[in-house]
Amino acid sequence: MVRAQLLAMPGILFAGYKVPHPLEPYFILKVQTDGTKTPNEAVQHACSELIKTISSITEQFKRGFGRAEMDDSTDLRQGASMGIHQPWATSNNDYVDFQ
Repeated sequence: MVRAQLLAMPGILFAGYKVPHPLEPYFILKVQTDGTKTPNEAVQHACSELIKTISSITEQFKRGFGRAEMDDSTDLRQGASMGIHQPWATSNNDYVDFQ
């Protein structure tokens, strides 16, 4: 994700990573910029943007999940009363369709 965020930023000429060995818990990140900002600044900015994006997704998920819980009782009953067979729509609330 960091690599993709870096490559989406202007001024980044190269961004890549490698995991030297799967049993060793570290990776090597290489970043080359055009000089408008240092690689360290670019990585910090990319990480900040990712945190914002993930926070936004989390909020959307929470809002959608809360709305789905409120609508859950009416949606499933309406589908059942109309004779719609939905094997995934069980009473265990194990499925939610986010739009």
